Amino acid sequence: MEKTFVQKVSEFEEKIRTFDKRKLVFLIPIVLLFALLPLLFVKEDQKERTLIDDARDLMSASEENCTNEDKLINIVFGKITDSDFEYEGPVPDSGQIAIAKNCDVAIAVHDGTSCAMMYFGEEELKMSTFPRTECMLGANVFDDKLIIDKINEGFIPITSAKELRKIGSEEEHIFAEGRKYETTLKADMNGKYFLVNDIELNEEWTPIGNEENPFTGEIDGEGYTIKNIKISFIKEYEDEELQDEDDETLKELEEFFDGYLDERDTYVDWNSNKGIFGYVNEAKFENINFIVDIEASSYVGGIIARADEVTINNVTVSGKIKGTDRIGGFVGYGENVKINDSTSSVSVEGKSYVAGFVGTATNAFFERSIVSGKIKGELIISGFIGDVNNISIKNCYSKAEVTSISYVAGFIGISDINSGIIENSYSIATIQTEADNFAHFNMGTPTGFQIVNSFYGVEEVDAIYSDISKTFTDMKKKSSFENWDFENTWKIEEGKSYPTLR
Repeated sequence: MEKTFVQKVSEFEEKIRTFDKRKLVFLIPIVLLFALLPLLFVKEDQKERTLIDDARDLMSASEENCTNEDKLINIVFGKITDSDFEYEGPVPDSGQIAIAKNCDVAIAVHDGTSCAMMYFGEEELKMSTFPRTECMLGANVFDDKLIIDKINEGFIPITSAKELRKIGSEEEHIFAEGRKYETTLKADMNGKYFLVNDIELNEEWTPIGNEENPFTGEIDGEGYTIKNIKISFIKEYEDEELQDEDDETLKELEEFFDGYLDERDTYVDWNSNKGIFGYVNEAKFENINFIVDIEASSYVGGIIARADEVTINNVTVSGKIKGTDRIGGFVGYGENVKINDSTSSVSVEGKSYVAGFVGTATNAFFERSIVSGKIKGELIISGFIGDVNNISIKNCYSKAEVTSISYVAGFIGISDINSGIIENSYSIATIQTEADNFAHFNMGTPTGFQIVNSFYGVEEVDAIYSDISKTFTDMKKKSSFENWDFENTWKIEEGKSYPTLR
């Protein structure tokens, strides 16, 4: 029987009621979830804000707990492990606080879910989902702070041979790539640079700076070393038109680098002016060690080929250098060169004007420095400087092994004018020569040149120079060095050692 209209309406209403009941079973949880989501986010936001507030409170307390030394404080299971740290506020589950001696603070704290972190030099706390093991400042956090401080002072960090080669490029480059303190800066010739770690050069080195565009900046090695600095003698002509014309010159130079140098006056230009830096003007180098292996012709230095107004502090050079004339362990040729607290132990070999520190100079000043390498040549060869027209050497000593055919000295090869001083210094340099013209301090005694409280060691006191010569035995006695400062500058092991610098 066909259903009436009223029956059909009744059945439809029943289906609606049944549908709503079934749907409600599924819809209610979904509706509740959407209703609670905002509350969950609010709770998470509140938790992050709490962590940030706790971190800020700890940072404020850290400034109040600052001392005159760097301090790293750990937080374990919600407790500060340092009993001297005064703080009564809430403490996150774990973390670290670094308090620098200048009262700067870095922090990394974890609440079980999130990490709030801020390094030295940053201005805002950063939130992340780092696990506890990664929410840490790290053991080298204070080293990083020193680096960041140095960058803030305008210095550019050097971390690799690639970055070292960018110095003076006059272009923008990435420095300290991949480090926390990575930065993009312009590498000018007048820039200030510093090493972050030791650097090894595995390719032939091209000197930085030339006559038209000298290096005028500053290098602070921070105590690190640049190793394997290799500059080789070029035996191929760059200009093929000169090949036949200069064959004989090239042959003679090749013979020198296979044996010893015969007398000759012509050298190829592209083997001159070699060093880590070619030309330097009004620059500064400090706190750095160089290990070199250089072969060139004239004007060659372990650090600088040609220098004008350069200051070198707390620098060492070791390795070997071979050239022809004006060869120095530090500088080939210089004007107004100041070298302090430095050591040259490099082996230097050449023809003339060869020395452990500077080959030839107009005005040179040394304080608290040592030369100890092997220095070999033919004419005007010495421990500190080959040829100079004005010199000052104070609180220095030479224990070099100096070999020459003629004009050889423990300190100065020859001085052209009547001014200069060697004061509170000594030489126990070994001098090997068959010539009569040698000296333990300097060749010649020009009027006005002074040797003050300075001595050289001999087996027997020289009757002619009894005022400046002492036996090797007496050189190991403190009483032999009257007016020397053994409190601040020198030290000696009585009867056992020669004086050494503190």
